[in-house]
Amino acid sequence: MLRTFYRLTALAVMLLAAGTAAADPPGLILQTDEAARLSATEWVAYSNRISDALASDVDGLREAALRMTILYADQLTLDRRDTFEMVRVFRSHKNDRMRRMAVVALNAADDHWGMEMLARSYRFEHDPGVRYQIAAVLLDHANRHPEGVIELENPRAIVVWPVG
Repeated sequence: MLRTFYRLTALAVMLLAAGTAAADPPGLILQTDEAARLSATEWVAYSNRISDALASDVDGLREAALRMTILYADQLTLDRRDTFEMVRVFRSHKNDRMRRMAVVALNAADDHWGMEMLARSYRFEHDPGVRYQIAAVLLDHANRHPEGVIELENPRAIVVWPVG
């Protein structure tokens, strides 16, 4: 327990030290009013912090990074390494809630490779909640990008529940 505390403290200090600049970029968690005031260079620094947190082994940092990716993906500068980290959380995390959050973050990042990975993984997904989340994300992606629809191998497996 104490060892985990020291690891978290050391990681927080490293993230703060790596991110300090003359303009003092924001921390990992952004409030809505803070996000509206960020400049382009501050968004780049913030994107680097998100990338570092996604690659972390600390679940709390990864969860915060996934949440911030979902909220601010349109302003973040994410690369393929970040997509790999989100796919890693989706494929190997033991908590299904984190796995679903990674699926939504992949959709927010709008990376075509990530969407193809979700489509290939759909057939083998064992958790019905995660499976439904993948189907919803792929449907949303298809609505936003009608020119490049990703086909599922077994489309009859998607259950659409009537609303109302």
